[in-house]
Amino acid sequence: MDVVLETLIGSELELNEDEKRYSLEVLREVLQCDRRDYEKYFSSSAVEGSVVEDIAEVDAQISAVERRLRNLLVDNRTEVIREALDSDGAIGSKVVEIRQGLEQLWELDNEEVSKTREKAENGEFMALLDPNEGLGKPEDEFQAALNKLKDRVRREPGDDHDELTRGLGVVLENLTKITDLMELPFLARTCIRTGHYREAVMVYEFSKSLLNKFPGSSIVAQIHRNVSDETTMTMLTGLVKLLSTNLTANQLKKVLNYLIAIPPFDNNDKSCLLQVYLQMRRFFIKQEISTYSLTVERSNDALRELMIKRKIEVLREHLYMSLSVFADNYDTKLVPLQIPLDNKLLDTEDKKLIPTNPFAIRFINDCENDFLQQLLNAQPQHKLSDSVCLQLVYCSFRLRDLNHNYHNLFLNKICESNLFDLQQVNNAIDKRRELASKYA
Repeated sequence: MDVVLETLIGSELELNEDEKRYSLEVLREVLQCDRRDYEKYFSSSAVEGSVVEDIAEVDAQISAVERRLRNLLVDNRTEVIREALDSDGAIGSKVVEIRQGLEQLWELDNEEVSKTREKAENGEFMALLDPNEGLGKPEDEFQAALNKLKDRVRREPGDDHDELTRGLGVVLENLTKITDLMELPFLARTCIRTGHYREAVMVYEFSKSLLNKFPGSSIVAQIHRNVSDETTMTMLTGLVKLLSTNLTANQLKKVLNYLIAIPPFDNNDKSCLLQVYLQMRRFFIKQEISTYSLTVERSNDALRELMIKRKIEVLREHLYMSLSVFADNYDTKLVPLQIPLDNKLLDTEDKKLIPTNPFAIRFINDCENDFLQQLLNAQPQHKLSDSVCLQLVYCSFRLRDLNHNYHNLFLNKICESNLFDLQQVNNAIDKRRELASKYA
């Protein structure tokens, strides 16, 4: 111990007897430890006299008391339930409510249920998986009562009420089919709300065929009326709103095919549908053109010209697509018409009457007015550039592929706007024809 102490304090420091004695006692106290049996230390058994042992004994006593209490409650359950019901009215009312609710449930087949339960308890689970078990038996008390009513109707004499009895028997025999038909309005509503318009049209056509097959049935008439309300109100409104959105040509065809299958567009005359269609497309084109704003700095002519060209692209694309989709798929009333080109413009075409739809002429006129009005509202300080004029002339010749009157109307509106010089328009027409002949 002295050697350890000298190593710790070093040879330079000298201690007197009292200091050395005190240091040795502290060192001995630190280095020495209790002599324990470490085999017991690593054992799972609690050490005698420890807190762990006391906790284990208390837990064992609590478990024993709980077991005795549970046995007492089970042995005297009748008295406990009676005491609880007598002391608390809420519990009793709750039990009565549960019993009344259970009484309202339909019992399917008590004997079969009990037999099945016994088989399951005995380990015969395959009986539960038998698909043929219980076939041909009444599903519930309603079916049993319905079968009894059918039998009674068949047994009743038919002298005075033969016709009435026969009709009631037919209704009872086909009650399941009738209830299925009465779900058609809900089916149509579900198809419309989930976007399955083709299926909704099929439901409408089926209800319409039922009306023709059973003209004297008030039930069928009511079913068709409800289905028709769903299609002519909810579905019609949704499809018309779709026409004012950015749809492709194929999507427009689908929407139009849905519309011509339901009232009021399901007749041979498509003029009404054409008016609604063109009006919604005009609304969309106007909104789409307005997205390219011309409120830029007056010094930034390049950006303003770019926005104008974007507007012309939208006008050309959607004007042509909207007119061609309807003209290619549906017949409309055409009127022999000839719109002469302005005398100031170059005109090399023969003047003759061309079958033209008046609603299409109005559609082009309104859309071009909306476009030109936006340009005039921007108040350009000078005439627009030749490239803008050439792009408008391209748009006009694009419409010429559909009808020559569309082309003449479009060019006349450009000249009337005074946004371009007459020479600019004539030069643009010559340039377009030159390029067309060069790359033809």
